[in-house]
Amino acid sequence: MDDTSGAAYQTEFEAPSSLSTWQNFAPRFGYSDNITTIFEGNTSESEEYVVGLVFVGCIIFAVFLMWAILLMVFMCIGHKMGFLSGASFLRKPDNPFLQEDDYGSEPMDEGRMLQNSGMHPQGSSAFGLSSNTARTQKVPTVGDPWKSRPTYARCIFIFSAIICITFASLMVTQGLTNLQNSVNTIHDNSVKLNGLADDVRTVIQEGMLDLRDTAGQIRGVLETQLSAENFCPADPNIEDSQFGKELRLQADDVVSLLRELEDFRESELNDLKDAMDTIFDGSEEINNEAGDIDLTDWEALIVLIPYTIFPALMIVAALFAFFDVPMDRYHFFISWFVLPVFILMTLVAIVWAGAMAIAAGVNSDFCLPGGRDDSSPDDNIRAILNIEGYDTDSFSYKVADWYISQCNTEDPLFDTRNYGPELETNRLALNDFIDQLQSSGQIDGLAVYCNRDFYELDVLLGSMKSIVDVLIISLERVLDLAQCGRIIPLYTNVMYDAGCKLAWIEQS
Repeated sequence: MDDTSGAAYQTEFEAPSSLSTWQNFAPRFGYSDNITTIFEGNTSESEEYVVGLVFVGCIIFAVFLMWAILLMVFMCIGHKMGFLSGASFLRKPDNPFLQEDDYGSEPMDEGRMLQNSGMHPQGSSAFGLSSNTARTQKVPTVGDPWKSRPTYARCIFIFSAIICITFASLMVTQGLTNLQNSVNTIHDNSVKLNGLADDVRTVIQEGMLDLRDTAGQIRGVLETQLSAENFCPADPNIEDSQFGKELRLQADDVVSLLRELEDFRESELNDLKDAMDTIFDGSEEINNEAGDIDLTDWEALIVLIPYTIFPALMIVAALFAFFDVPMDRYHFFISWFVLPVFILMTLVAIVWAGAMAIAAGVNSDFCLPGGRDDSSPDDNIRAILNIEGYDTDSFSYKVADWYISQCNTEDPLFDTRNYGPELETNRLALNDFIDQLQSSGQIDGLAVYCNRDFYELDVLLGSMKSIVDVLIISLERVLDLAQCGRIIPLYTNVMYDAGCKLAWIEQS
């Protein structure tokens, strides 16, 4: 077995700090975080795991629900809650001759309203308010209007809207792009693995197993032809031919070596082919699923439009209020269209955030089982193989574990690798025997001495040699395709990078 210690393809799993943080602090309310239970079917353990995950999403939704209830309560209370109730800001007039009592809750007629609000004869105030606006909105507080509570609230509102636009843009341009990169990494590597598995099983079937029957038949005929009574019918003991005796000993060696090939490792090759069939089917399913995912097409990018346009419209409304710009129709548009739609958009965003929290929980449970620093997704992969019916003593499990452990366990292909030297020994023996048999100067005399034609034997030996040559080439091809340096990078790219790093960046 080759020494694979310290090989360049070996990669140590380094979990993002967010994984362990999530595992340690995400509330599960005593429920299990063992993700492998969902592969066991509808069991109490799998239900317990799902309930623990749903709780995480429910917490996020509960925060939103509490916030929404508080807003509705504030709206019901009315002006006593100030701007928290959704009412307009009440601002004292900038009139030193107006007493505070004049700005109370008593209704005023239009003349007094105009007089107290400092309206100009043209019907507009010194702050640019129309006469219609002046009836419903007060002028700025005495002093610097930029240091008033309305200004602070609107600045916070505008800042929040900008944050909404920024994160919507980042989600589409960075988040979805990174997630698509994860999908592409999984798809591309599964395509490569699918191709390798298909090549291996094709070579095993066509270059080795299909030749087994032919090789067995030829070997049977050769054993008969090279037996003592048939090799030299006229003198089975070949008493008077030194060349015949030497050739007879070589024939015994060839027969012995061919018998050592037994069934040409049929069972081992079938096991390896079954393992490659399993890998091929699994990678084919991944290819079909991942190949249909495109998170960067226009249908996915369209989510950017409402989450940028609607906050921008409300920013414009806040700026109009900043500068007391008349906006009766725009106010109606904001109040009865933009705001209701934005509330629905917020609800969708909260649901999406809850779903992402659940996805983050699944991802962390898979990549860092138990939240231990020394754990990795390899542990869950092995557990899932056991759940799916692969016994630890089965050849398929040993092959999978060999690659999962990055070729640091017992090599399941050890006997298959030793098949190569056996075939090479047979080829050398066949070559020597054929060379001796084709020595025309002596083989002709031996043919006369033994009273037989060695031509048929020469043809059979040539056919057997050709089969052994094909078996050697096929075996070398299989071992080359199945070498650790080809398989392990595909595994680590999918599990370590795409599954546990790039995807976590998107979810967080």
